[in-house]
Amino acid sequence: MKKFPSLAAALTVFVSLTSCNEAAKLASETEGSWSGAPEQFTVSDAAVATMTPVYTFVLGDNDKEGGTVTVSSMISATIPYAPQTPEIVQPISVTASAIGTIEGTWKAMDDEDIVFNFNFESLNINVNPDNITLSDNAFTEQAQAHWEKFKEPYLKSLESRFADAMRLRFMAVRGLEDIKIKKDIMEYEFNNVKMYMHRSGNMSDVK
Repeated sequence: MKKFPSLAAALTVFVSLTSCNEAAKLASETEGSWSGAPEQFTVSDAAVATMTPVYTFVLGDNDKEGGTVTVSSMISATIPYAPQTPEIVQPISVTASAIGTIEGTWKAMDDEDIVFNFNFESLNINVNPDNITLSDNAFTEQAQAHWEKFKEPYLKSLESRFADAMRLRFMAVRGLEDIKIKKDIMEYEFNNVKMYMHRSGNMSDVK
């Protein structure tokens, strides 16, 4: 009879060690940068918008199961722009790109899942002013003059819209489920939808 408590304790330790080993194995395989496919992105007033995320997982010091995560996203959006000036009757279509970043922590679990805890104070949006294009009907003297006058405040408004969109997007990302890594491909589920990422270097890979 005295052997049963010892056996139960041994089984508990074994299960605990197995779980830790599985989580550590998943974390080790996940460490690095992973590039996702372009996905639809909801930006205020945008006719179309996409986001291409790159997740960079770093193991913490003395932590074999998690650490810090940075998500860098290439954002592209086409947004109608109606200048408030009588000289320009037709609205202008503006296509812009930006890189949005957000940081947080991640933890591998023993059931092939990863959980996130994002720090939304770290959210940063950088709109590239050199990658702004206007629709064909904007190429008039009046439209160009108006655009140059209001370009800077409009870029600020884009940063705000992209930041709001990215904040909402990653508030919904609590983690990745049912992760399976085969060589440089990560298969996982998000909201019961199977998705894929491939191992990459850094944000320069998707520019």
